[in-house]
Amino acid sequence: MSIEIEEKIDALKALLLRKNAAYGDFYKQPGILSYSSPEDRMSSRIDEKLARLKNLWGGTGERGEALEDTCMDLAGCFVLMTILLEAAE
Repeated sequence: MSIEIEEKIDALKALLLRKNAAYGDFYKQPGILSYSSPEDRMSSRIDEKLARLKNLWGGTGERGEALEDTCMDLAGCFVLMTILLEAAE
């Protein structure tokens, strides 16, 4: 079991670093069209990911890789949110 956990954590880390290389620290920056706080914008992204997860889980969308991708994206959002919350302290 611990090997699977390590593999998922490594995959999540790779995903976050890949997206950070592509988009920069977008989650910390003011929005282009939205003037809400980074925490509010991240909360909105989490809401979107949760809605997608609900749709996938409820059978209204494709499952399989899409379900796993959504879970990984959601985990990444929570990691980024913890970074934002720590910075706000």
